[in-house]
Amino acid sequence: TTLFPIESKLIANLIGSIILFSLIIYHTIKLEILSFCFNYKILRNSLVYSLPLIPNIFAGWIVSSSDRLFIANEKSLEVVAYYSVAAMIAKLLYFIQDGITQVSDPLTLSGLEDNIKNAKQNLLKFSYQLFSLMIFLNLGLYFFSKELILIFSSKNYIEGFYLVPILGLSYVFSS
Repeated sequence: TTLFPIESKLIANLIGSIILFSLIIYHTIKLEILSFCFNYKILRNSLVYSLPLIPNIFAGWIVSSSDRLFIANEKSLEVVAYYSVAAMIAKLLYFIQDGITQVSDPLTLSGLEDNIKNAKQNLLKFSYQLFSLMIFLNLGLYFFSKELILIFSSKNYIEGFYLVPILGLSYVFSS
């Protein structure tokens, strides 16, 4: 056992963060960089637009957790741990794919306004290139999944290396 369990470190971080936050707020108010005012109209409008999103957020959370719940029910928590680490590594593909599509989508839409036929050809060419890139990156995950697991977690989860490219395929096909 340790003299100071992990909870004491977390509490110390929380207290330090609260003190730092309080000092920053105090100085920003004192220097008149920040002022607080309450506007009921803005609150009402914010709630009108944000409350309908709550079921969507809950549904997304349920969908993102349901696979782990099924695995835990059918197998064991050890397998869920392997799966979770592999999913974390495979999610690297999602971040790359999402970054590319966040940039390309506005360009695609603007191209559709100018010349639809040319834009469709460019979109098809871009889709093939993105798909090829994602397959290549997933192949890289396949070859280096053991090393990535060792970098991002520990050798206890190395058995999940074979799941990385399988989970990565879901991001390849979604691109």
